[in-house]
Amino acid sequence: MNLVQKLPIGLSLVCVMFVSSCSKEDIQTIQPQTGSIITSSNLKEQGGVLSGLLDFPATNGQPGINTFPPDWARLVIKLPDNSKAFPTGTSTLTHLWGKELVPWVKPLPKILGVRDMFSIVTVATNHHLTSNISNDYSRVKTKIKQLKKGKEYAITFYVASTIRNVPGFVPAYAERAVLQIGYANSVMHYYINMAGKEAQWIANTITFEAHDTEAIFTFSADTAQPGQYSYAHIFVDKDSIKELN
Repeated sequence: MNLVQKLPIGLSLVCVMFVSSCSKEDIQTIQPQTGSIITSSNLKEQGGVLSGLLDFPATNGQPGINTFPPDWARLVIKLPDNSKAFPTGTSTLTHLWGKELVPWVKPLPKILGVRDMFSIVTVATNHHLTSNISNDYSRVKTKIKQLKKGKEYAITFYVASTIRNVPGFVPAYAERAVLQIGYANSVMHYYINMAGKEAQWIANTITFEAHDTEAIFTFSADTAQPGQYSYAHIFVDKDSIKELN
């Protein structure tokens, strides 16, 4: 059974667009899942060592600007990439980059059922929904590994937005999160509605078919109006990927 059919009804929708190398587009919608974390289930033992473990890197790491959890990094979109105006790094639930002097206006809550939630990966954005500028926001990336071509997978993650006063901009909560799962010749785009979710976590489960053994996963966000400035965050727990077939 397709995972989409199992998800609860009444939650905010995630818009999914698949763009192939042939420019063929197909739009689907899925609903975010709340509650449990999906776990990896394709372990094989070779010579006493576990191998073939699906890898969707968790976001727990040392807080700091330009500091990232293992296997996460800033994605340079265009040079100059405006890293000073739109930084990236690792924050805590209460403070930007984990710095005592820069608390969030409204702190983020802990996620129910998640024990080890030490930090979150943070991006900044002034990129509104209809903007065609490519360096007015920041983006982060990681790599999903140990995939099998043609197999279907589900990944679970959480997104949220917070604010701080930034000179020259209007502080505002992000309007939507933008995610991509990409390969050499194709990319899937996912849009998560964050409107009205001020400093609240939104749980999401995305299903996708692997086109290669590795995929690049990226995260960024958009504001609702020009001149607004938002911080957006992603949290990935350990064991948050599962092979479905």
